[in-house]
Amino acid sequence: MTLLTYTIFLNVGLKSLAMIFWFKVLTSIMAIIINQKIMAKEIFFYMNIGIGKKELTIFALIIDFTIWVLGIIILIKN
Repeated sequence: MTLLTYTIFLNVGLKSLAMIFWFKVLTSIMAIIINQKIMAKEIFFYMNIGIGKKELTIFALIIDFTIWVLGIIILIKN
């Protein structure tokens, strides 16, 4: 989804940033929900080493949005 938002941003421009941001938020939420249902058995590995589901989800979202924002900043500067 990140590459799709970059492509839309390059084609439409800065005026599409609000729409792209909310699209990214919604698709990230959907991806987290789907991933937690599919990978429910694998999450026990992280729980055994002391990382809860909430912390893992928050960390994944922070990393995802950080990479996305850095990409948008790079696209704006170019």
